[in-house]
Amino acid sequence: MEPVVLPVTEDFRRKRRMTMIVATVAIIIAVAAFAGFHSYSVKTVNILSVELTILYQNSSEKWLGPQTQFLTANYKTLDGGSIYQYSIVLKNHSSTVQYIDSITSGTNGFSIVTTGHTAPISFNPGQSITIGLLIHLPNYNFVGTLDVVITGS
Repeated sequence: MEPVVLPVTEDFRRKRRMTMIVATVAIIIAVAAFAGFHSYSVKTVNILSVELTILYQNSSEKWLGPQTQFLTANYKTLDGGSIYQYSIVLKNHSSTVQYIDSITSGTNGFSIVTTGHTAPISFNPGQSITIGLLIHLPNYNFVGTLDVVITGS
């Protein structure tokens, strides 16, 4: 049995070719628009390191250690606008009771809320304490260091 061949006019071929070209261009435009929208809508926060800055207000004794401490390097890549949980372990190296008056962010766009402890947080001599932090990340692309600032007295 032989295949059935239908007569096709030149006008039909031209219209079919034009339809294929228009459909291909429309698909290319749609994919490009989706890729462009997707790449600009997702914000990425890339925390390269976490730095701890301790401001000793009423004491010349550095009871939590050096004023600047690097806690982590090459830390995390997170979604912008999200909330991230982080913990810091601190130890009172002093022979007297000391206090943490506040914990804040020294990096623009970030905000920090402590969990489990409210300021002022008291430390007995030699005591270690774990402080949970909720870090509100900025809703824009960020690459850099997160500076956690502790004010102690």
